Amino acid sequence: MVMLYIILFFLELIALFFFSRRVQKKLGTYLYGLTKNKKISIYFMAFLFLPGTFVHEMSHFLSALFLLVPVGKMELIPVIEKDSVKLGSVGIAKTDIIRRFLIGSAPFTIGTLVILTLSNQLFVNFNIEWGMKPLDLAVLFLGAYLVFTISNTMFASKKDLEGMWGFVAIIAISAVTFWIFNINLNLSFLSEIGLREIFSRASMLLLIPLIIDIIALISLKI
Repeated sequence: MVMLYIILFFLELIALFFFSRRVQKKLGTYLYGLTKNKKISIYFMAFLFLPGTFVHEMSHFLSALFLLVPVGKMELIPVIEKDSVKLGSVGIAKTDIIRRFLIGSAPFTIGTLVILTLSNQLFVNFNIEWGMKPLDLAVLFLGAYLVFTISNTMFASKKDLEGMWGFVAIIAISAVTFWIFNINLNLSFLSEIGLREIFSRASMLLLIPLIIDIIALISLKI
């Protein structure tokens, strides 16, 4: 049962990745159709996704500091490249494969934790009912907006994934070594009940950003 929840959780993350790419593409096309100006539509998208971009770049910045890797200037102004748009960036010094991968994947890890926390606080613990007070309704919509922007900007870019294959190779070699020499890791501290609770709740909460993306895609088509 634990494995089922784990598989479901990662399948939802994969679905969220594809939805995020689709949302950005559809939104960009929609804005360009309205403005007829590429730069205006890009800057509008940058403003719309600014909270998510901030979380993304701060994740790089803070993880680099934590791992004692020198950092440079952080930019939140979009840069138009040949075939893509870079919404933000932060200068990170060259480092070893493992730290480079951890810094590159930090927005995904931190972003997932943030949207799960927001979803839990605002859509599970929050008292949603008809006739809500304007302030409560505003908080709810703000939470939905933050979940939307963070979930659609937390996935790694090609630049973020530099060093990924080297890190994966290290893990693969380690796994093969453990298997050949029959080395068993003691993971008794991870109880089955605890893992089931964590991943069952996480998989339920991930439905919220997925639903928000589906609503956004339907709205853009209409």
